[in-house]
Amino acid sequence: MNRMTKLAFVVIGSLLVLALALSLAPASPLQAQDPQPGDRRAPAEPSAAEPPDSANAASAALQLAGAVLRPEFSADVETATDNTNYGCAYVESGSASVFWNAPIYPPQGATLTSLRVNLYDASASNSTVYLAVLGANGDLEHSWFASSTGSGGWTYFVINIDDHVVDYNAYSYILWWQPGAVGDTMMLCGLRLYYTPPGGLNHMPAVMNDY
Repeated sequence: MNRMTKLAFVVIGSLLVLALALSLAPASPLQAQDPQPGDRRAPAEPSAAEPPDSANAASAALQLAGAVLRPEFSADVETATDNTNYGCAYVESGSASVFWNAPIYPPQGATLTSLRVNLYDASASNSTVYLAVLGANGDLEHSWFASSTGSGGWTYFVINIDDHVVDYNAYSYILWWQPGAVGDTMMLCGLRLYYTPPGGLNHMPAVMNDY
């Protein structure tokens, strides 16, 4: 038996021993890792069910997370983001009456119809949200608002809008939130602005019937 043949037998034997050792090793089950502080992966299951959506095929929506709103007087209020629902924000300490705001940009020419506010309300106090239309000098041209009720936890309320047509030549648009409570018993989580796209239903095909 020449040297090359012996070497081939040695290599094959070593591979067989390694394969046998791996097959006899006890299998260690994979363990799920708990999210660490600062870990923003989505949880396996949502902590709150999505409320029923009343949108229809002719509607569109623009959504904003509650965490993007900021207090108008930041020296008076400290804010926090919920460690499980990262889109939710609340007043950690300070004043519950200070207004928070964020701009919103629906499409030019769209007709605004309603604003749905998703929040966590386990407080005896109420939380109020406004959609405001501002003029060129920051003057208030129009506003619509509504408040939360009860203290059952995850909830939502709807602000009806009287078919305002978006016009950036004349207006700017802003959301205001007045928390009404300090602490994570009152968290703003999402705002969904519904509108009819520019042109209304003109883009939808006509359906012809024979009768």
